[in-house]
Amino acid sequence: MASKTVTPEELLDAAKAAAASARDYANTIEAELASGRGKHTIADLEDAERAARVADLAAQAAQSQIVESVEKDRLARIRAIRDEIEASSLRTADHYADLLANLESALLAFREAAEERATTIREWRRALLGLNVETITSNERAVVPEGQAGIAPLVLDGGHLGGGKIRVDQSTIGSFDADFYVGKMAALPLQALRRPELRNEDLERILRSQVGNLPA
Repeated sequence: MASKTVTPEELLDAAKAAAASARDYANTIEAELASGRGKHTIADLEDAERAARVADLAAQAAQSQIVESVEKDRLARIRAIRDEIEASSLRTADHYADLLANLESALLAFREAAEERATTIREWRRALLGLNVETITSNERAVVPEGQAGIAPLVLDGGHLGGGKIRVDQSTIGSFDADFYVGKMAALPLQALRRPELRNEDLERILRSQVGNLPA
């Protein structure tokens, strides 16, 4: 049967126990000599104290070996990570800068498209208002007057015209708030970005609903 390997910690425990036992033995001899009773001599006390000192040094040596071993292992682990860093295939800063530039371009295009659409619809609504097209609240039913080219009354958004919507025949066109979608997308966790079915709301459906369709 193979002998069990003794760990440094087990050696340290044994050394500490031996040092404590040697120190107790020396203390016992010293107490006997101080009381004037017992069979031990001064030479016995000196031998016992010498043995206790040797045992203490052995325990300290065992402790130092453990500390040295732990530090050696720590430095080896640091070196391993350093080697892993040097051998890694992480992208360079240029790659991430390019991704950021692409994001910036897409964000700019999306916001500019939203602003252009809102401006155009706002101008149409103002022109229609100047031509005495009726305005109604969202709770009122829109009735298209005859001869008004299928243009329905303008629905007030929160009490003002704003970008708003325009209904032509059975089609409705409207503007949208780009920042709403940018904020929603930015707040999505990574898994929801990868898998749209995990999202709480369908942003594309909401966008299509707000934008609407031009009349046929």
